[in-house]
Amino acid sequence: MQDLSTLSGGGIFNEARDINSSGQVVGQASTSSGAFHAFVYSGGQMQDLNDLIPADSGMELTSANAINTSGQIVGEGRLQGGGGLVFLATPDGDGDGVGDDEDNCPEVANADQADGDSNGVGDACDPPKVISTFPRDGREVGPAANVTATFSEDMHEASVINAFKLYKKGSTNQIAALVSYDAATDTATLDQDDSTAGLQQKKWFFEID
Repeated sequence: MQDLSTLSGGGIFNEARDINSSGQVVGQASTSSGAFHAFVYSGGQMQDLNDLIPADSGMELTSANAINTSGQIVGEGRLQGGGGLVFLATPDGDGDGVGDDEDNCPEVANADQADGDSNGVGDACDPPKVISTFPRDGREVGPAANVTATFSEDMHEASVINAFKLYKKGSTNQIAALVSYDAATDTATLDQDDSTAGLQQKKWFFEID
């Protein structure tokens, strides 16, 4: 048996109404004024659901009656000036107005839910990608040729500079090359070092750390 404690600064009465598979408990608990408020118990703490809605909402949530596996809560309350209400509360961890159960990037605010590559993960959570290269990745390049890669988003220059590596064909020894990054176009350029001019064929690839 586990004591769920009381609301912070609250009264002495609690009543648990439901629990989900994650161990989150909902119910109602008394406040210091003797009013009853809906609560959720999660992560070892009891929280007043009224603290999670705007102070000027005109609502008072008095009881949380059920919680599902997604953390959605249904319960009852009242409107300012009288009148009852029933509510459905949906978790929104990043505060972007899209519930966690529908958010394609629940840890980063992205109200537009943009998903340019349609992979089900919001652009805000997608890792950066190389969207085009010249020449194509893995192709052999001549001793005077430069290599460029354009990224899907703004990159830290230091990480890009370490992303390109140049190799002599058939070798695993890296060859010196100068890498620059143009933040305006999100494009990195690998400029082959003069010391490699005697190498007739080279192959290259890039990585993102």
